Parts: sequence; structure tokens; C-alpha cells
Amino acid sequence: MSAVTDKVIGLLESIDNKLTQLLENDVISADQINTTSLAAISANMGLLRAGVIQSLNYEKDVQGFEINSNTDLAEFGNVKVRGELRTTAVVRNTQTATAGTFIVSDVADVFIADVAAADTTIDVRTNGLITNHIIFVKPDASRVEWMRIEDDGVAITDGYRYTVTRDLDGTGANVFYAGEAFVTRGSATVAGRCAMWGEGFGTDTVGAQWGIDDTSWGGVGSAAYGGWVVLEGTEDDGPYIGIMRREGGTYNDYSLYVCIGELTGFLDYAGSKEYGFGAGEIGDFISWDKLRGLRIQAGGGAAQLTGTYTLIPSLTTSQRDALTVANGLLIYNSTLNKFQGYENSAWTSFT
Repeated sequence: MSAVTDKVIGLLESIDNKLTQLLENDVISADQINTTSLAAISANMGLLRAGVIQSLNYEKDVQGFEINSNTDLAEFGNVKVRGELRTTAVVRNTQTATAGTFIVSDVADVFIADVAAADTTIDVRTNGLITNHIIFVKPDASRVEWMRIEDDGVAITDGYRYTVTRDLDGTGANVFYAGEAFVTRGSATVAGRCAMWGEGFGTDTVGAQWGIDDTSWGGVGSAAYGGWVVLEGTEDDGPYIGIMRREGGTYNDYSLYVCIGELTGFLDYAGSKEYGFGAGEIGDFISWDKLRGLRIQAGGGAAQLTGTYTLIPSLTTSQRDALTVANGLLIYNSTLNKFQGYENSAWTSFT
């Protein structure tokens, strides 16, 4: 009996040790749990069955969660994703919603390591960024920052590392965390003035150079590229769908060029909650709204078509004669103060 008792006590102690390991360790390894014990847990607690993990309170389409490898479906009440969301489809006849500002840009990525306020590099998942990309990070309302990409990146474990210039808007660098996302908002070269001969001699490490791209001798130059689409749903600023274009190297040097929806602040719309569509810029645009109707301006406002009048270009005789003419042209001759048309290969005044 003593030998049997010792074996039972030893077995109980072994079970106790295994349970202690399961409780104290974050990682469950092969010697702590196996398929036999998983089956036992499933049978006794109802947490698992073949290919399925679900909560005890799971009820389809009602509550709890289930991950089902047999159907390739996962069901949750709410999901918070830190990082990328890949390959999604909106099912027909269902309602899908997003709140706030939705940006469609040429590159969207996530940090794969925390970014401290003093860091001058960022680690990201993919290699879509290039030198002079301007990126915008806003994981929440209190942490907003613009950065400029300064190189084409180098491969690191599980991602890529880029050198960045931080805090382009001067409001202070922020702390960001792995899994938080950012988007590009165009790209722009920012070329500095090359040093003049003798300038900073003995202290300046940059000598005068000829032929530097995007620079001029004694001046500066830059070039801007790209844009993005904005779907703005906030009550104060929207709703509208807009196409933005980057204009220059400063972080906020971009313009709205196409707007569908709430037009206030676009083109010459200054009123409150004017709805319609518009494309272009002051002097050269097409727009429509219920109050003003269809308007077309061209040539810096020289030609206009509105719901009230049609304005054709006003030219002097000298300006008229410099035109490349074709039968059917109409102008107002400000030298003669007459409307004129080009017909049968000659200018004729309307009397």
C-alpha cells in the first residue's frame, strides 16, 4: 500500500506542477499541453472542438465570438485592428459605415516598432515609401504629426527602416506605437540654396556646386507631385468627396481641385452649406449648385458662362490679331467697343 500511495502522491504532485506552469507561463509549450489535454478541455469546458474556438457565451449573430477553420469564418461583436486590414469585400445589401475622415492615398502603412519623439527613423512593414514622400500620422486627436521621408529605406527584419524629418508643422514630435497607421500626402523635393563661393569658409561643410538638381545658383527650387482622395463626413467640414493635389514642399502646401458635396471654402463659395460639385481653381473652373446653376470660367475668368449671363473674351485689336483664328470665333473688341466674329476668313463687327 505504501508504494501505491507514493505513486498516487507523485502523480498528484506532477499534475499540480503542470497546472502551476500553465498559470505562470505566458507561452504554452508542447510539454505543458497536448492534443489529449486539449480534447479533455474541450469535452469538459466547451471551449474547443475540431477546428473551432469559441467563447462560452457564443450565440451565432447574437453574442460572443467564434473562429471556425471549417468554414473559414470568424465572428466577433467588435474588432479593433492594430495595423493593416487586407483584402476586404463589402457584401451586397448590407450597410457598411466609417466615421470621420477617410483618406485614399498612394501609400498607407503601419509602424512595426514604437516611435519615440526623438527618433529620426521609422520602421514600417512595406517598402512603398520613397525619398520626399510627405506622411501624415493621426492615430487620435491628440497625436498629430507631419514627417518627410529622407531616403528610399533599408531592409530590416520583418520590414523597412526610413530616415525622416520630424515635426514639419512645428507643433512638436509625438510618440507613436507599433501597429498605428499613417498615409502619404504627396511628395515634394525641397532643394536648398547651394553655398556661394567663400560662404561659410572654414565652418560650412557644403561647398559651392554647379549642376545640382532642383537648385539654382543663389536661389532655391522645388517640385511637388501626387495627391489623394478625401471622404469627409464630419458635420463641421462635410460631407464631401474631394481630390487633393500637392503644390509644394511645405507640409500644408496642397489644394482641393475637385469637390462633390459641401462646397463652402472651395472656389468662390463662401456661404454656409452650399451643395453641388466643382472642379478647377478660381478663374478656370466648372461648377454647379442650386443657387447659381452651372458656371464655367476659362482663361483666368476672361470667359464665363453662368445661370445669369455669358461673358466672352474682351481683347484689343492687337490682341485679336495675334490669335490663331478659325471661322466661328467670337470676341468683344475693346479697342472698337464692338462685338466681332471671324467668318469667311475675316473679322466682322456686329452692328
